[in-house]
Amino acid sequence: MMVRRVIPNEMIKEDKNKVAFEYGQIVYCTEEIDNKQVSDISIPENLNTDTKEETILSDKVIAIKSKINNKEFTFIPYYIWSNRGVGKMKVWLTQM
Repeated sequence: MMVRRVIPNEMIKEDKNKVAFEYGQIVYCTEEIDNKQVSDISIPENLNTDTKEETILSDKVIAIKSKINNKEFTFIPYYIWSNRGVGKMKVWLTQM
């Protein structure tokens, strides 16, 4: 499988120029516990991604890893967010 870049429906004005990621049938998100400034993440058009098996709490999941401006970012399955404490999360990220 490959990581897929998802673009929003053009009728949703709030999501214009944003992007999300899927791996298989699972939607991914960025969570504050892994990425300190989730509101400041801008996704370049040529983003390279890798997948890595990680354990979050007691669940084994596939995480998406990427480097943006020499900072590593982690994307986790949306269904598992907010299980490691309270924090911000984003699915739709601004595209550069």
